[in-house]
Amino acid sequence: MKKFKAVLWLCACVLALPMWAQQTASQQFPDNAANHWAYAAIADLADRGLVKGYKDSKAIPMSDLSRIEFASLVNRVLETLDAIASKDKSAPSAKTLTQDTLNQIQALKDAFEEQLKQIQTDLKKAQDDIEALRSDVVDAKEMANKAIKSADSAYGAGNRKFAIGGYIQTRYLMVGDNSGANFPNGAPPSSSSYNGTYMQGTNGESFVIRRSRLKFTGSLTPNTKYAAQIDASGLTNGTNQAVTVREGNLTFTPGDGSAKYPSFTVGLFANPFGYMLPLSGANTYSTEKPLAFNETSAGLFASQDYDRGLQVAYSQGQMKYVAAFVNGSGVGTNDTDRRVDEILRISYQSVDKTLGLGVSFYNGNISFSGALPYVPRKKQLFGIDAQYNSPQGAFILAELVAGTFEQRTYFDQPTLKLSTSAAPDNKVLGYYVQAGYTFDQKGAHPWTIAMSYDVFRRSTDGEADSGSSWDDVNFGIGAAINLDSASRLKLWYISPSKVAHPPAQPSPKKISMITLEYQVKF
Repeated sequence: MKKFKAVLWLCACVLALPMWAQQTASQQFPDNAANHWAYAAIADLADRGLVKGYKDSKAIPMSDLSRIEFASLVNRVLETLDAIASKDKSAPSAKTLTQDTLNQIQALKDAFEEQLKQIQTDLKKAQDDIEALRSDVVDAKEMANKAIKSADSAYGAGNRKFAIGGYIQTRYLMVGDNSGANFPNGAPPSSSSYNGTYMQGTNGESFVIRRSRLKFTGSLTPNTKYAAQIDASGLTNGTNQAVTVREGNLTFTPGDGSAKYPSFTVGLFANPFGYMLPLSGANTYSTEKPLAFNETSAGLFASQDYDRGLQVAYSQGQMKYVAAFVNGSGVGTNDTDRRVDEILRISYQSVDKTLGLGVSFYNGNISFSGALPYVPRKKQLFGIDAQYNSPQGAFILAELVAGTFEQRTYFDQPTLKLSTSAAPDNKVLGYYVQAGYTFDQKGAHPWTIAMSYDVFRRSTDGEADSGSSWDDVNFGIGAAINLDSASRLKLWYISPSKVAHPPAQPSPKKISMITLEYQVKF
């Protein structure tokens, strides 16, 4: 009998619960949430695994809760019921849903009906905002893809990059006396013997622009690239030099355009002989390249740091193979020596970039610009080079070139700047060594001290006129500091110990020179 009365009392409580909850809903919700009936109901449902704790904690806190915070807990209960109904595997088991549980949930839903509507309204708005944002992102991607496609159609494709680079070298020169120089470019003065230190003119000191170069590179397709470079040098022989094209070429790589295929370059490109000759002036330690490897008419490669023709290059691991077929006349003119010259080079570069080795071979003729009849003059040169750059900062560069060069510049006919007669089987030898140390390599302003020693012997064949009068020997020392990532300040001193001159003339005065150079690379 007592058991039956207890069941009737429990049923009455369950039936009366919704009405009681509805009446409570209109009352002010108490701040002390732990004393409220809804807290007990939520706690019971949490014990059954039907609701997570407040703000994803494992338990409902005893701190004060607002009506909207309680409503958010009720909303989580309703979401759990939906998950159970949809047989979501992550939802609690349906066995936890007794009639008593459902009655509790109904009472809570009725009590917080107004707040639940607000939560669902806010949730719907948030979902709409997310969908709108997703739509905007999709639209933005489509617009970006269209822009890329349009740009590819107009300027290139794939990983195309349109890049502008170059450098400017401005200098202040000071020489040992007032009969000195105003420009160290390796050309002889028009009124006196060549002085051995790349100088000319009559000014003792001068401000000059040594070189201004601007280079454009990019990819037209994944297989085709281009490069164009213009040069506006300073004074040459006392006159302004016009803007010239130093580089203009197209490179095609078959297959997918990657390095596993050989590349074919046509046009005007850097001469691949040796290490120093194709090196940009912006990357040299000394203010001028060693005389034998200089691109001026005093060296072995007159105006030939760039040349016109076809170049084939292939890399495999740390090895690189290059074969070039060129006019042999450099940037100045088209072919004037009646044949195509061949250049071969094999080089090695270690993975860590500390060691580089190379061998080169040049087979061709010296460009002819004199009066007829045409007299072929051989230019067959062999070169070997090595570079070592230690991680600690020390470096050393060395290179040698030797072979047949059937012309002795300036000296066969001293009244002319260039000899027009051949020097049969004339042998030449040139080499340089550059060494130094870079301090604070990874710092904001690394600085370098360096020295250079170069020799150029224009005749070594043992003839009577092949003595030291044909030799140039120069020594240089200097320092450079990077002012920032783009600019560098360099101070360099160069002095000759031997100065080439015609055998019948006395040795010219050995004039030293100091160069203060400010260079910007971009």
